[in-house]
Amino acid sequence: MNDLNNKTIIEIRNKLAANFGLYYAEDQLKDLERGLNETSAIFEVTPDELVRDLIDRTAFSSYFKKLINILTIGETYFFRDTKLFTFLQDSYLPDLISKKKDKSINIWSAGCSSGEEPYSIAILLERLIPETDSWEINIEATDINSESLDKAATGVYKKWSFRDVPRWVNDGYFTKLDSGDYKIDDNIKKMVSFSYRNILDNSNAANHNRYDLILCRNVMIYFNQNSIRTLRESFSNLLKNDGLLITAPSESVHIHNFGFERIPEAGVAAFKKGDGKRVPELFNDNEVKFTPAAKRSSKIPGKSGDRIIPKSFHDTEKKVAVFSYKDIMNELDKITSESGINEAYRFIKKTIFAGKLNDFSKKEISDLYLSAVIIADKLNDHTNAAKFIDISIKNNKTNARAYYYKSILLQEDGNYAEAKEMLKKTIFLESRFVMAHFTLGNLMMHYESDESVKYLNNALKFLSYYKPGDLVEDSNGLTVTELTELIKSMIDSMA
Repeated sequence: MNDLNNKTIIEIRNKLAANFGLYYAEDQLKDLERGLNETSAIFEVTPDELVRDLIDRTAFSSYFKKLINILTIGETYFFRDTKLFTFLQDSYLPDLISKKKDKSINIWSAGCSSGEEPYSIAILLERLIPETDSWEINIEATDINSESLDKAATGVYKKWSFRDVPRWVNDGYFTKLDSGDYKIDDNIKKMVSFSYRNILDNSNAANHNRYDLILCRNVMIYFNQNSIRTLRESFSNLLKNDGLLITAPSESVHIHNFGFERIPEAGVAAFKKGDGKRVPELFNDNEVKFTPAAKRSSKIPGKSGDRIIPKSFHDTEKKVAVFSYKDIMNELDKITSESGINEAYRFIKKTIFAGKLNDFSKKEISDLYLSAVIIADKLNDHTNAAKFIDISIKNNKTNARAYYYKSILLQEDGNYAEAKEMLKKTIFLESRFVMAHFTLGNLMMHYESDESVKYLNNALKFLSYYKPGDLVEDSNGLTVTELTELIKSMIDSMA
């Protein structure tokens, strides 16, 4: 396969960012190059021919659509994030329904992937509203991946999409097919409409104050600051004055105090339009569990504790030969660079479960599991990431980066109080850890402004030790300049 010119890859990178918001940092350009190579193979043209065509054509050509499909393959499942759906089921949606005298609800699932999220919302509404047929319920589910949208529109899912969800979901709202797959019931399906939509497209502005609820989770992590700014303005325009915006916890830094206020009692990354005033409380240790709401239908079993437990890959992964720690890490870097993050994850899982780490030092084992955590989190495998991080810390209780990533996982679970403590441990062990100061400052923004400014200023001080174009470690591709500008804007918002 031809090696593409770095200049042309950057040109494609810039076109993707300008048209779709997708941004590839310098250390991620290999992933983009792999996507280009795979796309060229599908169309049976050389990578150079493909790139020339992409540069010359509109961003909505068949080549670009296929490239987007390859680059944005998502992985999700029904009722992903139990805290979020507990909040929606027990608090937000009942309150919304009680206020709707006109019996109309408009929801947007932005970046819906293969449809599990919007269908999960539809199931909740069907359980909460006695007669949905008398309501006008519009759940608009959009994405830029046409293949994911095609799958979503069929409403057919494999068992893996139901991992860790109550049995009543399958039994009450799906029909099991002869193939073993599950087809969603028509009364749920009709609430959701799927369409191709670029969330940065200004044509959406006509829907001013349209939506009661917008869900946009794990989308902004792929955007640069300019695209995030555009997205914030769009959400503010499209959301009703009493509407709600839901993001992933790790994305809250881009939303809170930028025209939105966090709802602390929700325990999740939920925001309403705000006036810039500080939210007085964030850290909430209350644990919640997703349980089926009371419902009229006799077809819903009452066994809320009956859960599908997905088979662990402990039982299925084959053992592989392993060598020294240095050999493994070199091979991991090579696979990541040449074959991508999914292949790297397969490799590191096989290495871990090969059971040949006895000759490794505790520090090496800790670092190896931490590498697995970082990859697992990027691939949204939070269950195994949580297991791996505990093993990493157990083997080296002075591994600052392990505590930092533990805090990230805790934030994704909505456990902000413990995340705060993990960040303090990180800073205690490594006082110049830029992202630990930044992340703690972000958390404290919602809690105590003076402490927040202190940690954010610490991050600025340590950033000043680096060159402007340097990538900040553990920042998902942010440069020193980009992070510095973001921190300064955060501090200005608290003035």
